[in-house]
Amino acid sequence: MNILRTMIRPLVAAPFIVEGIDAIKSPKAHARKVEKIAPTLRRFRLDWVADHPQLASRAAGAVTVCAAGALALGKAPRTAATLLTAVSLPIACAQVASEESISEKIQTGINRGALTGALVLAALDRQGAPSLMWRASNFASRTADKAAVQAEQVKAAAHSQLVSAKSAIGVN
Repeated sequence: MNILRTMIRPLVAAPFIVEGIDAIKSPKAHARKVEKIAPTLRRFRLDWVADHPQLASRAAGAVTVCAAGALALGKAPRTAATLLTAVSLPIACAQVASEESISEKIQTGINRGALTGALVLAALDRQGAPSLMWRASNFASRTADKAAVQAEQVKAAAHSQLVSAKSAIGVN
């Protein structure tokens, strides 16, 4: 399974790397998409993004390239995939909103949804290791079992000492 992860992560990251480099090199096309959703950005108090769409596009492109590069190289892949998901969701919304026809909106939405789904899977991939919740639960269960065994041993030892003490003083 590890070889599959090694092959799949760069494939998932590749479109984000290409898109991020494009946003850095030619932000005007990306800025036009941001300008179309400027009223929504202002409603969410993101005035700075709405006022500086080219700079925001370049910044998002840089973050996208860095996170996608880390994912492709397998460096902190869960963190990289989580960051990439957080950055790509607003970008996906801007891309869908900027499409002209309904069919283009649907196609872009499906593509971006599939990529986001792949990122979520990468973010949740623990490479076969159990979750922290399971490990804590398992530890608690094993500790409780050990405590129960020790309690039985102490009880048996105490009973044995009681029987020995009674026989030493001649009490039944």
